[in-house]
Amino acid sequence: PLSDYDGAGAIDAAASHSAVAAGQYVRQTLTAASFPNGTWTHSLHLDQGDETRLCAVWSGTADSSYATTVLQMDLDLVVRAPNGTVAASSASTVNPFEIVQFVPAATGIYTVELTVQRFLGTSEPLALAWTTSWDARTDLVTVTGAPRIGTTVGIEWYDRYHPGGVYFGFVSASPYPATWQLPVGKVMRVGLDYLANASFGLPGFVGVLPANGRATTSLAIPQLPGLAGVTVYFGMITLETGQGICEETGHVTEVTILP
Repeated sequence: PLSDYDGAGAIDAAASHSAVAAGQYVRQTLTAASFPNGTWTHSLHLDQGDETRLCAVWSGTADSSYATTVLQMDLDLVVRAPNGTVAASSASTVNPFEIVQFVPAATGIYTVELTVQRFLGTSEPLALAWTTSWDARTDLVTVTGAPRIGTTVGIEWYDRYHPGGVYFGFVSASPYPATWQLPVGKVMRVGLDYLANASFGLPGFVGVLPANGRATTSLAIPQLPGLAGVTVYFGMITLETGQGICEETGHVTEVTILP
């Protein structure tokens, strides 16, 4: 739930680390001059279909008896899509934060607008952060052996959290910013191209994960000189048991074929 208890007992440390490493946060000290025309703005890039949670937080001041928190600043939050329409919004008056969660309908630059409703102090600290389903990816693909033309490499598909789940492994020739939307609210940061579609028919690329969450297979690289120097991208998804939706996505493993 999006409430004053949001996040309690459900912090994803790996996703948080991924978001911080990617610089998905802003910290500023705001003054009245920070709100030209009453609004502070920040732009960020989001991918279509990649469920996003965004939170703005600031401070409160205790009253003289330290019994009540007094909010010197109150902001309303709006996130606008690339076409200017409202993608998400939050407006409250009793807490020092605003939080939204939504699935971007289009890839592009989104604008965060914080409109001031109250500003009683001289300055106020602000932190803005966002995380997406991509930050929470956990599936791992490992390719072993030198990927030379005419040789065979080993592949391991690993999902530590869903043993017994149905997995789909694939190899794509379309790197990010190409994306592949998955149901529901998740993406892979590679394209669903001809190679990815063909790879679903390869032995060991689709199956059921054993009890340890690890499945292995191999891939023979054709004896074609034109493949030398070509880079391909391995990925993996796990489906929710009995459901047609994506449970987990995976880190992308980049492999360049050697002559």
